[in-house]
Amino acid sequence: MVGQTDIVVVTSPMTTTYRFIQACANEFNLRLSNTVICRTQKQWKKLITAEYSTDSNECIISPPQSLPNLTRNPPNCIKAKPERDRFLIGGAQQVYVIEGRIGSKTQRLLKRREAQTIWMPKLPDPNISRPPACHPPPSITDPPYRLPKWFNPNATLAHWTRAADGPWPLQSEADWHLQLVHGLSEADHSALATLQNIISKEVIYGTGRTIREGHKVVCLTRVPISRWQEQHIYRPHLRRWDFCPYGVVFSPTAISRITPTDVQYGDEDLWKRLRPSDRPYFQAIDCNIDWTIEQEQRVLGDIVLRSLQNDDLILFTQTAREAEQLQIYSRWPIVPFDYLQRTDRIQT
Repeated sequence: MVGQTDIVVVTSPMTTTYRFIQACANEFNLRLSNTVICRTQKQWKKLITAEYSTDSNECIISPPQSLPNLTRNPPNCIKAKPERDRFLIGGAQQVYVIEGRIGSKTQRLLKRREAQTIWMPKLPDPNISRPPACHPPPSITDPPYRLPKWFNPNATLAHWTRAADGPWPLQSEADWHLQLVHGLSEADHSALATLQNIISKEVIYGTGRTIREGHKVVCLTRVPISRWQEQHIYRPHLRRWDFCPYGVVFSPTAISRITPTDVQYGDEDLWKRLRPSDRPYFQAIDCNIDWTIEQEQRVLGDIVLRSLQNDDLILFTQTAREAEQLQIYSRWPIVPFDYLQRTDRIQT
């Protein structure tokens, strides 16, 4: 049997799991082998000279030499993936998969190594226990749910929560990596867990990950709830879903408190004309994606919910079970997303 010290984990910088694999190697003393893809013969010859350390764990990939026809002309599903992913999946003795999206290009690559692929167990769902509650959760049958009079699914301002591809705000990346490595439930940063975090902290934290110049903002949308399902789309280049069935709907009173600003959609010329104070609200026009469909508004910084009244917000989840589980922690009503979608006008 091969000892743990003899295992070499092949990885590659700039791949999705690279930082996680590094943390795992540090925690369990595993040997990492980073792939280096040579683009030219000159680069290749330089790396394999006698001066290059033979103790290096790097996996050096040569540029194409004499190749069989399949390698010269791989299927489109293979050519569409970056070379680093193709080498990782094709070159490893065994492939361990943490998570894979059904229908993705990566899944098609994995099918070519099906016999050598090991799917790791998923992280457990957030640990939502049932402590004694002062008030029972709302019944899902009689009446279904009680919503504030202001709610109208065709005229809303809302924020959807999505899975957090990284640590929580104020959490270090090293701490999050350790939670992942040890399979702790706290490492689950799904869209549901994000909503649970908002309920717990009573704050929606701003992020600048996809905002030019890194301004931290909270993004909202004026798209009516009744139209969200048709815009629930996966964005592969951002590794995220848009218009997720988890989030917060704001009342007119709450909107007046948080004072959101309309996003300005435009090109580089518009960006240069904007004052520095207006730049957090800029969204570039993308030739491939029409971002104007989001009808976006933004709030600079965080949205603190603690001062809002119990009927100023409606929270929603994908399923009735999730709504029931979270309700005992929330002073705001929580309902299933599909219930909001099919509600014309609800009055209590």
